[in-house]
Amino acid sequence: ITQHKHQHKMLQQLVYYLPQDTIFTRIKCLPTLNVLKRTFILYTGQQYKMKDLSQPFASGYKPSEVEQGWYPWWESRGFFRKHGASKKFVMVLPPPNITGHLHLGHALTCAVQDAIARWHQLQGDEVVWVPGCDHAGIATQAVVERYLWATQGVTKHQLGRERFVNEVWKWKEEKGTVILDQLKRLGASLDWDKFVFTMDKHMSEAVTAAFIQLYDSGLLYRKKSLVNWCCSLQSAISDIEVDHVYLTGPTELNIPGYEKPVTFGMMYDFAYRVNNSGVVKVTPGHSQEDFDVGQRHNLQQLTVFDEKGKLTDIVPEFKNLPRFAARQAVIEALTEMRLYHGSKPHPMMVPRCSRTHDIIEPLLKPQWFIRCSDMAAKAIDVVQKGELHIYPETYKKTWNEWLENDIDWCVSRQLWWGHQIPAYCVTSEDGEFWVAARSRDDAKSKVAEKEGISESSIVSVCQDEDVLDTWFSSALFPFAAFGWPRHTDCLEHLYPTTLLETGHDILFFWVARMVMLGLHLTQELPFKGVLLHGLLCDAQGHKMSKSRGNVIDPIDVIEGASLKVLKDRITSSGKNGTLSSEETSQALQKQTSNFPNGIPECGADALRFTLCSYNFKNKLLSVDVNSIEQNKFLGNKIWQTVRFLLASMEKVPNGIECASRVNITQRSADLSTMDKWIMSHLAQLVHNANQNFVTYDLHHITLGFVTFWQNHLCDTYLESIKPVLNEGSCEARSSALSTLWTCVDVGLHILSPFMPFLTEELYQRLPRYAKKCESIMQCDHPKTEEFMCWNDQELEESVNHLLLVAAAFRAIKATYNITHSRVHGSFVCLNSHLNTVLVENLEVVKKLGRIASLTAIDKNTSPPTSSSASTTCDSTIVYLHLKGVIDPKQELVRLRKKMSKVQKEETKITSIITAPGYIERSPAHIQDTHQRKLASLRAQLEQLLFIVQNLEKM
Repeated sequence: ITQHKHQHKMLQQLVYYLPQDTIFTRIKCLPTLNVLKRTFILYTGQQYKMKDLSQPFASGYKPSEVEQGWYPWWESRGFFRKHGASKKFVMVLPPPNITGHLHLGHALTCAVQDAIARWHQLQGDEVVWVPGCDHAGIATQAVVERYLWATQGVTKHQLGRERFVNEVWKWKEEKGTVILDQLKRLGASLDWDKFVFTMDKHMSEAVTAAFIQLYDSGLLYRKKSLVNWCCSLQSAISDIEVDHVYLTGPTELNIPGYEKPVTFGMMYDFAYRVNNSGVVKVTPGHSQEDFDVGQRHNLQQLTVFDEKGKLTDIVPEFKNLPRFAARQAVIEALTEMRLYHGSKPHPMMVPRCSRTHDIIEPLLKPQWFIRCSDMAAKAIDVVQKGELHIYPETYKKTWNEWLENDIDWCVSRQLWWGHQIPAYCVTSEDGEFWVAARSRDDAKSKVAEKEGISESSIVSVCQDEDVLDTWFSSALFPFAAFGWPRHTDCLEHLYPTTLLETGHDILFFWVARMVMLGLHLTQELPFKGVLLHGLLCDAQGHKMSKSRGNVIDPIDVIEGASLKVLKDRITSSGKNGTLSSEETSQALQKQTSNFPNGIPECGADALRFTLCSYNFKNKLLSVDVNSIEQNKFLGNKIWQTVRFLLASMEKVPNGIECASRVNITQRSADLSTMDKWIMSHLAQLVHNANQNFVTYDLHHITLGFVTFWQNHLCDTYLESIKPVLNEGSCEARSSALSTLWTCVDVGLHILSPFMPFLTEELYQRLPRYAKKCESIMQCDHPKTEEFMCWNDQELEESVNHLLLVAAAFRAIKATYNITHSRVHGSFVCLNSHLNTVLVENLEVVKKLGRIASLTAIDKNTSPPTSSSASTTCDSTIVYLHLKGVIDPKQELVRLRKKMSKVQKEETKITSIITAPGYIERSPAHIQDTHQRKLASLRAQLEQLLFIVQNLEKM
């Protein structure tokens, strides 16, 4: 460990929790490695042993028990890395910010990317999925400043730059460790040996190299320009970090540094000293429009505010007044001069800093800019030529619109946390020169050579104190992560990457810039495809935010959290400065309504499966915790299916021989109709999965799996074969078991990219007649061509008719409130082929229809007396024999009461829609609701009348 060049990364991995029965030898961490200021335990000796499955199969699915222990085993066995394959699949994880813990948006990215990565691994590809974290300059500095003020009562200026940056590094170590733990708890199959932090040494080298290359090629320049200035941060911020808040009228807003709220949404009228002069206000130093006017007319650029938001000595009578306090002073001065004409409400858009909620001021500052026009044109061209694919394609239009209207990119930020700009101000006897360089000495020699001056004439060399925009280093991520600008084996072998998956909201701010810089600096596209997902909202469609109290920590979904725990965390965030007092109050109020019963324990698998079940290509995705819990119940159904299979195999002689896909192929001639039916659906499941993984439509795969496992396998096939397994011949039982084992085995392989923990546990518990892979991760994904021989649409249609007949019997039983199975049925089928299918599968219809016996009768035979008929099945009439099963008199009383109730509802709706003026007053959607309700009630009355008339004849 001490010789490993990435000691810190190794520690972050080793800190990951391990089960209590781990067989490693424990030693204390060396002091030189104790980077998190606490004692670490390193695990040495043997490799991590596979989870002990010798205990009896639990009666129910418990995610916390199932998910424990598998990840460290996968990692120790190197299952996340597969080298030497002819085909590669390379992807980088969009590095999460170290501002705090991951939320469900990050979990969505992780779940989608991991499912795709695991599928490619099961295809036999060499998969490299690179993890990382982003230093997030502005966001991290802002949150650490608030934290230090809330916990220590100090500001960054009191600490000084060096001590403050050290505090940020401490924050990074703590939060970074938590983020890595969260990713592992989610089951992310990342290649941890390639972990990258955007402030790592090799990333700093890449940032310096990129900056200098851009400068030397004439694409980087320095000029004084208007920027989005946050007075609280005392830094420029990017457009994406500005929230534009629309105010309809007078609104009080809390502004950092002001004790009382400040009123916005007002228009102030005043007159100029000279009437009819034609003079208008022009402020080139504080408005982009006026700045453009000033450039055209060569106007003086006056700056009224300083960096702290106080008035400058340009207006000596108001000097040093905070900007919003100065507003009132100006009004008073205008009033004394009789030039103030009052104020009135006025709708307006207010720009606020997303980090501090301060009001953003346009401010003139010397900044570094990148010329983007040529690079933007190339980025447009590669998409138009089909060299870069964007999914979904609807974002191609957005891509073109953004890049066609590009403006030069301001890359400098007035912060302390980040990559200090590798540019130097070189002062000589001949003047002052700015140059991009690797060091002071390099800067001196470059200026001397360029300007033709002697190095001895240089008086001073000072590095720019500003840092680079976080998006600059992030834009280098897909190639710097592999060693660029050095020509490493990784860079040669793994770059360009295959796919970038990320949120559509950063298509321009990150994706486009990666493409521009990738093409310019490496002469290659950084990736071949871009897959964009939507933004997560809560169940009510509200955007997730801390102040709304609806942000969800994935670990809370995995482990469960009571309302008290959730509220305590919000309170703690308020105390440590992460949330303002206003945000804390709002969050506590809304959290009760959002999670009145807390968050139930669902497990990582259910969370992953749910997130992949949404059509994540939509712009907005509404996540409901109840949906996640439902997929935990799906996990339990899968668990119970495997338990049933294992128990059934123990009852059949040589049942282990059924545990092979070869076995079912050999038995194909002996399979029953239902065996072949479920195998046909299995073939479609495999085809659906492979087809939709290629197009990244994961929601089709999850829906197909649920339909197959719940509806086809459990609700239908399992129920149909229970009589066979209990009373059938040895051959029939073996055929049914071979079929069931194959469906379970293949189903688990289809499910494994979405639910890796559950499928690994069940895979290891499944008996196998043939040789078994060490892990389900090492198996081949089921191939479409392997199973399409079972696809039989004609058979499916026949069995579907059989299932309709069974459903008709259940429906009649429900109509007459019959809950037991001691009833007899019969049917008349006018289609000879379907009649044959029904006759050959009477036991199946009996079992699924929940009746005691079933007979086929001739179409010329009179219907059974005292029976109820259903004609819902095409070409088939079913009869349920009711004699001795129900009391017609009692049933008539019950049904007539029900009819009376339905009739009253029908009369009420009818009176509403026939009332005068209804059509004119009622919205279209209300009228539509009433019409559908009326149609439903009349259908119920018709059905009830039919049943009553039938009972009256008994």
